[in-house]
Amino acid sequence: MHYMQALTWAFNAMIEHPEAEAQLLQELQQQQLPPQPSYSEVKALRLAHATFLEVLRLWPSVPADMKFCVRDDVLPDGTQIPAGAGVVWAPYVMGRLESIWGPDALDFRWVVACVEAAGCDKTAGGLQLGGGMCGGRCEGSTDVEHSALYLHGCEGVGAS
Repeated sequence: MHYMQALTWAFNAMIEHPEAEAQLLQELQQQQLPPQPSYSEVKALRLAHATFLEVLRLWPSVPADMKFCVRDDVLPDGTQIPAGAGVVWAPYVMGRLESIWGPDALDFRWVVACVEAAGCDKTAGGLQLGGGMCGGRCEGSTDVEHSALYLHGCEGVGAS
């Protein structure tokens, strides 16, 4: 369900940024996908994946969340978290922080995300990644990317 929200925001971003849509369509044409593309063929669409990550940065499906520590733990910055403590974070706010993203933090920066998608942890805030990754992340992101291409009416996606 959360991924359908990301799909809606992705279409909104394409409406607001036709240059991004044009480059996504160009990437799709260059890949020449078969009528029923495989998981790996859809994952090869770097701009589609970057768009998905950028959409989740600006409009995360879970805008705020809380987790409870079942045993003593240490955050990557060295902060000690005792067992039973709750940790709250807000990906919606974090995705807009100039201290993390720079002065253009509110801009849809899909090309920057494409470069960073190769391994930048900052793009993953909306996916709640870190030491433990959301189990359905890869499948979910590919589903959204495939659905977006299919709903957009792109040749070679979903045709029988």
